[in-house]
Amino acid sequence: MSQAVLFFVEDFAILALNCFMTVKTVIVPVADMRREPNHRSERLSQALYGFSVTVRDTRDQFDLVQTPDGYEGWIAESYLQEPEALDLSQTLVSSRWGFFALDGGGELVLPFGSLVQADCDGDLYCDYRDSRRMVLVAGSVDESISRPELDPETVVLSLISSPYLWGGVSPFGYDCSGLVQAVFRRCGVDLPRDSKDQSACGQQIALSDAKAGDLIFFPGHVALCLDDLRIIHATRLRGMVVVESLNSDAPDCRSDLVDKITCVRRLLP
Repeated sequence: MSQAVLFFVEDFAILALNCFMTVKTVIVPVADMRREPNHRSERLSQALYGFSVTVRDTRDQFDLVQTPDGYEGWIAESYLQEPEALDLSQTLVSSRWGFFALDGGGELVLPFGSLVQADCDGDLYCDYRDSRRMVLVAGSVDESISRPELDPETVVLSLISSPYLWGGVSPFGYDCSGLVQAVFRRCGVDLPRDSKDQSACGQQIALSDAKAGDLIFFPGHVALCLDDLRIIHATRLRGMVVVESLNSDAPDCRSDLVDKITCVRRLLP
């Protein structure tokens, strides 16, 4: 069989597989993505309410899914649902938290970055779980999922003191790369999920040229630069999102990180 025929067969098989894949929507505020299909397995990442995921396999009441950034992990089937065909637009929870009152009683608390269905007037919202109407009672939403005019510094400072959580991507808990990805997504820049892959994005610059909005990388870690070599990051050592310094003269200098910088990247002009 010729190489051209082999390529054709392979491409056809991939196309056929994609045609049979199911797309589901996350219907809980935050859904853990596990390494194996059980709740005790390592948390690799998370998917937020309203996000669409592609189901690649199903086992033991878990779905193996792929998120829009290409990340894969197992999510409990009960956290996902096939979307209904509703004539609604998507809006984004742009505040740290969005508090919604559900029609008929109850409330739903959604973290920053969640995607919510809104009617044409943007006054009423619809719960993905059962299509119940809900009203925003506290927090804010934005009909624009991303806003390139926003600067990362403003966005990330609104998330300060969020807990640290391995694999976390929300104010319930962030890890270092999950925080950076969430902030830049809001600013119109799509980044990979892991810091190793993020370190290949943008333009490499010298540490002496770093300014607010640049990313500073260390082995297995990433921080967002503010000014005067101050950084904000989700750090396991402090247990939360904090502002610290890489300036040796600063009282809050992280001397353990200063000599471990691997690169500095600029993503925005």
